[in-house]
Amino acid sequence: MKETSIILNSFNPSLFHAQMTMACLGAIRQFTDREDYELIVIDNAPKSPIRDEYKVLRLDEEKYVLNEEDRGVCASYNQGAALAEGKYLVFIQSDIFVTEGWLPNLIWYLKNGWDVAYPHQIPHTREDIKFLYDCPFDKVPWGYRDAGVLAITKEGFDKTGGWDERFKILQETAFYKRIDRAGLKWTCQTKSIINHICAGTNFSAKERGQFDAELGADGKLWDELTKKGEY
Repeated sequence: MKETSIILNSFNPSLFHAQMTMACLGAIRQFTDREDYELIVIDNAPKSPIRDEYKVLRLDEEKYVLNEEDRGVCASYNQGAALAEGKYLVFIQSDIFVTEGWLPNLIWYLKNGWDVAYPHQIPHTREDIKFLYDCPFDKVPWGYRDAGVLAITKEGFDKTGGWDERFKILQETAFYKRIDRAGLKWTCQTKSIINHICAGTNFSAKERGQFDAELGADGKLWDELTKKGEY
């Protein structure tokens, strides 16, 4: 059994997005030691399958689930978490490109007192990268609390109750609230470095008018739940 379960929601409404998903998976394979993780892909795009002509993604070796319809990001994350065997869960969007050492550096924090850890999410200069690699774990400057990648202990995840499946798109604010209400200790002060095409998944869907509709519906739902005191 692998110590860490990486859970990816794959949603490919366009050729561009399908290629971005394949690049995301390719980076995970290239920069992560195989013995360190299991990969769980929940695919919400049955009409736009992930291609693997060069056999580098190796999805046949992993837990690959193709849904008959788009269940939404939050439901897909919960679906993946239910299949996970790891002690640590890492949720990742398909507009993320990881770099060398990202996973062990991220999981280090979960092994050393934190329940939740977020990596450095945005592009950095060469000077920033050198500094972060040389900096001790406890001296790394504070980063960003962003759900492009989010690592959490399985025990902590169970305490949150999971992602709120009532939301169609990624509703990280709701999950942050659940993390805080569960009393989980979290950190953005990590040596894990990734590149995040911020909102890349959303903008590719926006070309089809889809993102606007889902964002509007989720916005109304958020207002309703907030008024009821759920968030």
